[in-house]
Amino acid sequence: MVNIMDNYELYTALVTPVLANGEINYQELKKIIDNQIVNNVNGIVIGGTTGLGCLYQEKIFEITSWVTKMYFGKIKIIVGIANNNFLVISEMITKLNKLKIDGYLVLTPHYLIVSQDDLYQYYKKITSICEHSVIIYHVPTRTSQTFLTETMIKCLSLPKIKGIKLASFDLNMIDMIKEQTINKKIYLGSDINIDQLENGFDGIISVFSNLNPKIMKKSFDNILIRNRLIDFFKKFNELPNPVGIISLMNELGYDIGNLPFPFSNVQNITSKTLVGNYKLLLEGQNDVITIIGKGRMGNALANSLSEYNLNLLDIRDMNETNIEKLINSKIIIDFSHPNSLNEYMNLDYQNNPIFIIGTTGYSSVENIKILGKKYPVLYDSNYSIGMTIMCYALSKIKNLKIAKNYVSSIVEVHHNKKIDKPSGTAIKIKNIIGSNSSITSKRIGDVNGIHVVNFDDKFDSLKIIHKLKEREAIVKGVLLGMKLMLKKPIGLYNFEELIINE
Repeated sequence: MVNIMDNYELYTALVTPVLANGEINYQELKKIIDNQIVNNVNGIVIGGTTGLGCLYQEKIFEITSWVTKMYFGKIKIIVGIANNNFLVISEMITKLNKLKIDGYLVLTPHYLIVSQDDLYQYYKKITSICEHSVIIYHVPTRTSQTFLTETMIKCLSLPKIKGIKLASFDLNMIDMIKEQTINKKIYLGSDINIDQLENGFDGIISVFSNLNPKIMKKSFDNILIRNRLIDFFKKFNELPNPVGIISLMNELGYDIGNLPFPFSNVQNITSKTLVGNYKLLLEGQNDVITIIGKGRMGNALANSLSEYNLNLLDIRDMNETNIEKLINSKIIIDFSHPNSLNEYMNLDYQNNPIFIIGTTGYSSVENIKILGKKYPVLYDSNYSIGMTIMCYALSKIKNLKIAKNYVSSIVEVHHNKKIDKPSGTAIKIKNIIGSNSSITSKRIGDVNGIHVVNFDDKFDSLKIIHKLKEREAIVKGVLLGMKLMLKKPIGLYNFEELIINE
């Protein structure tokens, strides 16, 4: 399975370490950048808002000169440009053009009220003086400047514009940019929205990665770590950027220095709280997923979840060691046998786990309902997103008055080692379209799963087919279920309601 984290770029908006005399602390800056390189971060941003670029404008060229001499070719170097005076910006870019950098992150004009055409003309003029590529920085909470999507797309059409950093967005905006621009990057501009990466972003320009780029990168591919990070950011963001990150780094052994006026430096008790929350985040890296069932589906899940702390157990081997692993798990996935539930439902779980059950063939689901009164439980016979869409469509067809005269039937085909017959999915479909529907079950070779629903009347027929080409489709659904269930309270959920509602 392709590692998801390889698909996203991570840039770090560097903090600016300052000595007591106001000079740049290059020893500490080296320590931070070296940590980025060791952890394969794609690039760094000098003098962004985290780097207090507006307050240290006179230092930007000096810092950039030092960084390029030390690190050009080792990591991409982006320079933040933030000023209201275009003449000042022009002079700065003209000087920076002579350095070996990879591009500029250019903030929209702030405080000034300009039209949408003014914004376009601004970036058009910026690109005319830049000898390197440009990333637009859209952060309306700091600039009071809001792009219309049409203006963004127009600006992104400029040849030297590489992409845009969005600290504010909606998903329709992302879709439109993707549809109407070619090879332009969209970067997430807010750590707390890390779970939005998969909705069309190419990467993130992060503040938190100053401290821990490794865990930031892990979160791209690990839903449990990502969820822990979001919880951490909710508390972390109670302090304005860059107060939180600089205070936390100072507490954890870095020497970033005091924040300049007009920032207020946090009280000691607040810093200790930040450290405590950070330690809880690190402990969360040890969260474990346990898969019950070493059959085809269990092994497919294990192969695809290799980035997690993972246990793969057979319920028949529940010795003391395996029980200990199970009761300390954060997520428990069961694709085994109906009898397995009786073996694990009453254990004394220590980590408020989430259960995802895909085992079929239950004669009764009463025990699953009991489990759902103590923990968040997701239970369904099929976790394929395609099958879920099919079932949703069938429920709509069933309610059409003009469909009442059609006779429905179901044919399901699975591999010859599948135990239950008919399949749980076929039974689910029958419950949707009507109890009078017949089910024909076939067990052939190594077939992953085919479900055919026929609607016939005297004059015509309708056939709806779902074919599971690869078990990765089920894995994809389970991962989506994991992500959504981490937000859910105690209760019993089914996959269709969960993803359709979300």
